[in-house]
Formats: sequence, structure tokens, C-alpha cells
Amino acid sequence: MATSDNNTVIAYALARILVDEMELLRIATVRTHMRQGWGQTLLLHLIEDAKQSGMCRLLLEVAESNHPARQLYGKAGFETQGRRPHYYPDGDDALLMALQL
Repeated sequence: MATSDNNTVIAYALARILVDEMELLRIATVRTHMRQGWGQTLLLHLIEDAKQSGMCRLLLEVAESNHPARQLYGKAGFETQGRRPHYYPDGDDALLMALQL
């Protein structure tokens, strides 16, 4: 979680551990603080935490149309492992991505 100077949450990440894997469930930034590197900072911290905890990989799902998120994950080394067709309510596919640790 990232907070501003007045302790207001401006970004957070939510993950769960599944035996020796970590799954990123959500990473979000308040709209007024988007494109300032908070998502990348949280993601890099999460990757480091997963490594230090002995996880073998980090998993996530992302909407195929969410190009900024896909770019963020790709830059961090995530690779697409599969697809869930029509996964989201709007009919968008979910891409399954993984980072081997």
C-alpha cells in the first residue's frame, strides 16, 4: 500500500499465496495519482516479497484490452501463459500471465 503525506491511500496491491505460488489479485492506483509510477513500485515490491518468501512464480489475470497494465506486467518480465475467453462482464478475454521467480 502507498499513502500520501496525509496518510491517504493512493495505491494498493492485493495478493494471495497458494502453496509455493503467489497470485496478484488486484493492483490499483487512485485516478489522480495514475501514471506516476505507483503501480510499478508496488509490483516490484510484490515481486521481491514473493522471491524472499520462496515462491516459485507470480501469477495474475489481466483484461486483454488493458494495455497499460499489460505493458506494466510485460516490462516486469511476465509472460502470457493462456487466455480465458469472455471472462469479464463486458465480454473481454482475460490473459493469464506468469513470472517465474
